[in-house]
Amino acid sequence: MARLNPQQRVVLRDYERRWLALRDRQCAQEAVDESGALGDMGYSRCILVEVASRREWVENYRP
Repeated sequence: MARLNPQQRVVLRDYERRWLALRDRQCAQEAVDESGALGDMGYSRCILVEVASRREWVENYRP
């Protein structure tokens, strides 16, 4: 964020907000597809995978 101008920050913020909503829906669906403790583990695994992937994306983000 520090290297972005104010308009670019708004764009990135909006991207991130949309990604969070998508991540939450996707991971919640994975938890529903599994049952009980497996669903909880599936949700946690999904969050970890998605966050790791998004971190790489953000580190390489170029407006």
